[in-house]
Parts: sequence; C-alpha cells; structure tokens
Amino acid sequence: MDNQQYRELMYHLRYLESMLEVVADKVDFPETGGGMKCPICGKNFHVYRPFGEHIRPNAQCPNCGSVERHRALWILMQQMNWYKPNMRVLHFAPEPIFYALFSSKKDIEYWSVDLNPQAFGVKKVVDITDITFEDNYFDLIMCTHVLEHIPDDKKAMQELYRVLKPQTGIAFLNVPIFKRATTLEDPNINTPELRSKYYGQADHVRAYGLDYIDRLQSVGFNAAAYTAKLENQNLYKKYGIDPNEKIYVCTKI
Repeated sequence: MDNQQYRELMYHLRYLESMLEVVADKVDFPETGGGMKCPICGKNFHVYRPFGEHIRPNAQCPNCGSVERHRALWILMQQMNWYKPNMRVLHFAPEPIFYALFSSKKDIEYWSVDLNPQAFGVKKVVDITDITFEDNYFDLIMCTHVLEHIPDDKKAMQELYRVLKPQTGIAFLNVPIFKRATTLEDPNINTPELRSKYYGQADHVRAYGLDYIDRLQSVGFNAAAYTAKLENQNLYKKYGIDPNEKIYVCTKI
C-alpha cells in the first residue's frame, strides 16, 4: 500500500469514525438536513468531513470548505463587530471562504495577497517581510496559519504592525500553538520528514509555543488570545469548533 492509498483508507475510516460519533451522541437530525451546521455558510449536514495532514475527523464543512479554526475565527469576528463601511482589508494567503465573504462586500478595499502569484485569489504579490503599502493603512489584517512558514517571522510581524491602523485597526494573526513554554526553532530540523515530526507539517519552519504572544508584543502589538464563546456546549459540536481554539487578536496604540 502506497502513501496515497493509505491516506484514502484513513480518510474513509475517519469519516466512519465521525458518523459513529454522531450516532453515539444521539445527535438530532432536523428536517433541514442534519445535526451539524456551518456558522459561516449556514448549511446543515450530518457530519463534517475528515481533513488535514493527519486526517482529523469531523473537521471540514462539505459545502464551503471551512475547517475548525475558520469557523471559530468567523464567530469571534462577528462577536467583535469586525465590519466597518469603507474599510481596508489586507488578507495574506486568502482562504477561499474568507475571500468570498470579503469580496462580497462592495464597499471594502480588499487586498488578497501572497508571495506566490499562482496561489488562490491573489490580487497582488506581496512579501510579508516587505509589505508594499504605506504605514497605518489597514483597518483589518487577516494572516492565519502563515507565520509558521516564514523564516524571518519577526520582520513579518514588524511589517504587519507598521501597516495596521492605530487605535481602531485589528489584526488576526493565528498560528498553530504547541503545548510547550517556548517556540521550537532548530536549524537541524531541516527536512520535510523532520519538520512534519517536530513542527506538525512538512513546510513549517518552527513550532510556536506559549510564548507566541510575547513574540507579538516584542514588535509593539497589544496581543491577546481569545476563544469563540457560545451560549451552550452543544453548539460547539454542531458548529464543529474546538471550545479551546485560541484566536490571536492584535491591536496598535
């Protein structure tokens, strides 16, 4: 069995695991189509699809493609009243679901950017360590699961800080966080296999620890970790959200 065949087998096993979990929890399936509901696209279905390098069960919305961190972030954004008319938005490595949501707002100046001109939804090629916009320009910055790919992440953080508006601007700078006190960066972890083992993914260059907020604050950000708060525990399962998912929100004085 080759790697592709193994992944396909694991995908189906995770999907079955998701279905069995729903049966075990006696999830109620309303006439709207299922016991799960994506809070972003609003669609109902029986289970979320498996997803990710390690094939997590109950992770991806079968309609819009969102995964747990996207749905948690969207709920928090709604709770924070993120939208302002005529705002400017900078979006690195745009996720399709957020690209669609921002693009639908005709009064937003929306810049979806990436270093790779062939990446999804790229309107402008931008190096995150040398952002080609003026100081204090953006009302909202979306940069989720990007910094763990950037060798000079401090320079990237400095640039994100520079282009964010003071007082009113908000930057969502989520990264994977490992349960360790300090961030792991080791030049000897330099192959896809070692990076996958120690950093969680073959193209990551570090594993952020609980000092991530300190790293953000070191460039001037006011940084805090939030979670999406829902009125009852059942909604976390229904929306496919980890109640402990940390969302890193940065502002600038």
